[in-house]
Amino acid sequence: MRDLLKCITASLITTLSIFFCTSFAHAPLQQTLHVRVTAYCPCAECNTKRWENKSATHFLLTAWYHTLKAHNLEGCAVDNNVIPLGSLIIYNGKRYIAIDTGVKGKHVDVLVLHHNDTIAFGAYENQEIIVYYDTLLFYYVRQCLQNTSL
Repeated sequence: MRDLLKCITASLITTLSIFFCTSFAHAPLQQTLHVRVTAYCPCAECNTKRWENKSATHFLLTAWYHTLKAHNLEGCAVDNNVIPLGSLIIYNGKRYIAIDTGVKGKHVDVLVLHHNDTIAFGAYENQEIIVYYDTLLFYYVRQCLQNTSL
């Protein structure tokens, strides 16, 4: 599992580097939404019962967290029926990538590293976000997430 995480992390770093140095021939699709924003972490308390006692989930979420942070990005969970996985989300001036699911409806759950940070983050209703999709990063993250299901 650790080799898989190293491979995923290395390829994501390479792709993120290429993404931020690449200009697009067309503007990515975008949509403005009003959503509920909360936070979660890799701990068992924040994740569903089906992930309980599976340390691989903890390692994978932690690896994504650090990889994205290294590129001035953050991760979040979304309802894939509302916001497609791989989307770039702008909220409060920060850039998030939709890398996880587990919430329902118009809800964005921001990935933080420690459980205390989820409590400090709080919950915010009717927050405006901008969602970008149809970018190189969008397609790469979707492919990567499909290949790493646990």
